[in-house]
This record gives sequence, C-alpha cells and structure tokens, in this order.
Amino acid sequence: MPNSTIYVSAISFNWTVYDAVSPEMSCNLTINDAVNRTNITAYNGTMVNTSVSGFIAGITLGMSHVMIWQDGAYIARHGISQSVRW
Repeated sequence: MPNSTIYVSAISFNWTVYDAVSPEMSCNLTINDAVNRTNITAYNGTMVNTSVSGFIAGITLGMSHVMIWQDGAYIARHGISQSVRW
C-alpha cells in the first residue's frame, strides 16, 4: 500500500510477468523513488519473490513499482502490492 508506515525491517515483494513473446524478462524494483534491486530475472508466468531488508521502523513506504525490460527494451512499469515478513 502506498504511503503506509511500516514497523518491520524486511518486506517480501512478489510479482508475476506475462508476455506473449519472451520467456524471460529483466526487472528492477524501485521503492520510495529509488532503485533498490536491479536485473531480477523474471520468467514468463512464474512468480518472482525478492526480500528487501534494512527498513527503519516507522518509515513511510511510498509507491513501489517494478520496471520490466525485454531484450534490453523497456516495456512496462507496474505498481505492486507488498506482504510483510515478520
């Protein structure tokens, strides 16, 4: 949820990409307008799960999104939901 205050130090982000042509895409995870993870391999129709730690209790989690590339070309940007890992 955008603009949520979190009280844990790690969050698990997950998403699934679908494409009619490519079996494999590359993703970047952006949190609070800063790229946090790069070159995450995403296979077509398969859930990707990545955990990010180091959050400070009480920080506000702004918009998080995934940027997706196929064959080196940017193809999409999607907001994602997050689940908290205790």
